[in-house]
Amino acid sequence: MEFVAPTKPSPEYLNPISDKIEFHFALVLTSAGITRHQIENGLLLDGVWLDDTSCINAIDDIKAVSQRNVEKEVEFIPRNVLVDNDDFTVWYVEPRTCPMWFTNPPEYSALTAVTYPRLVFKTSKRRRTLSVVAVERDVELNANTAIYHAPCANMYEATNLCIGNAKMPEKVNFKSLSVCEDALFNSRYSGFKFFSFNPKFDKELAPEYMHHDLFGEEKFTYRKLVAAWAYLSATKQPFPDSWLKPIGNIETLGNWINKGV
Repeated sequence: MEFVAPTKPSPEYLNPISDKIEFHFALVLTSAGITRHQIENGLLLDGVWLDDTSCINAIDDIKAVSQRNVEKEVEFIPRNVLVDNDDFTVWYVEPRTCPMWFTNPPEYSALTAVTYPRLVFKTSKRRRTLSVVAVERDVELNANTAIYHAPCANMYEATNLCIGNAKMPEKVNFKSLSVCEDALFNSRYSGFKFFSFNPKFDKELAPEYMHHDLFGEEKFTYRKLVAAWAYLSATKQPFPDSWLKPIGNIETLGNWINKGV
């Protein structure tokens, strides 16, 4: 196949922004097939015929560039997002009422409705990790806000959630934050890993919980913390801020966020 030799136009005919554009290649569709041409200095060079496989590869290259452009589309930042960078996203969730499930003990395997405290989530954009802390219900969130352990099962003292086989999004973005939240709220909890909160009961309102040693020494027992959530569900109380347990080695929201993921 012969092509007309390219002729370099005079400067006045050149697009003034051509030097700012990075050209990759051009495809020319003809009645006989498709040719691919390299571009140098804004000029279309001689091309080569493409077979079927080469056509598919070239189109895949174009699709990849288009996909990157789509991903760069402007997204409005949701009101509850505190930090969003290349490494992680941090956002808060107001107290949510939903069911809670446990693998045991049998009498508390399903609580029809509990109200979680206000929670702050932090998820990595590079690894399958999710960390959660609690904050008081009505405080303003800033770097100096006091943080507390999330009073949930399957949480480690380092504030990370044991995800297990819970579903996490393949790509973390504003649209997928609810999937991250479901990894906690839709969990079937297998157990508390430490004494993550300090339940305090009204003996008159909840006499049936006395036999679970909810009073007396504040020692860690799995059944004690499960029964505490059952008490809140039965009495339709939101999780009390007074039950929250401070995170002594981090203390503030700013310190926790700066630890990264």
